[in-house]
Amino acid sequence: MIDRAAQGLEKLLRGRSEVYVDLEESVAPLLVDERFAGVQGWPLEEESLHAYLHQRHAAYAPELAAALREVELDALPGTVGSMALNSGFEELPDPWEVVGLPGDRLVLDEERYVEGRWSARVSMPIASDGRARARLQQDVSVQAGDWYDLGGAVLLDVDDGSATVEVRFVDRNRTEISTHSLPVVTDNGRWVRGTAVVRSPNGADAAEVRCVASGAGEVWFDDVHFRPMLGY
Repeated sequence: MIDRAAQGLEKLLRGRSEVYVDLEESVAPLLVDERFAGVQGWPLEEESLHAYLHQRHAAYAPELAAALREVELDALPGTVGSMALNSGFEELPDPWEVVGLPGDRLVLDEERYVEGRWSARVSMPIASDGRARARLQQDVSVQAGDWYDLGGAVLLDVDDGSATVEVRFVDRNRTEISTHSLPVVTDNGRWVRGTAVVRSPNGADAAEVRCVASGAGEVWFDDVHFRPMLGY
């Protein structure tokens, strides 16, 4: 039996268990602790919470619905918290830079998305060397030693390919210091979300937030965020 999240993570590190499942709000604050630097985690399932209005308050329903809708719009990815702008790909393509393929290979897709109204769909042809690869990226300023939340969602339809979201920390001369990636997605046909808590290393001046893909076919990215972990 586990009576606290820290105990569950300690058992993982000591090899006394192979998998530990808990609520994200219980585990995420612990992952910034150096004791648990070797632990990786990602969401297994998401649940929606629903609010219900008593019938005696029915007259307030339209006003309440309008207020909740306004809150939802204010909280779309890229508008609150995320240092990576346009993280929900509600516009195209700014400020994302397309690397490795013509710009017309990147389009907004209104049929497949996880947040907002759109996702970014990348169509990748076979390159001259027989490999297909591409990435979207943008630069953000960081403070050395600070903690950040990296996350994103990926959907694949490729031949022998993969995709991930990563952050590459660089110094003021654009020299790479370290790179942190979410778990690489290789399965086609379903959205896969990933999150990670990363720390900006000593000497870091900026970070490149990257959506990286390989394999001929199509890849979708959505809700790619990079935001500071306040209070850590």
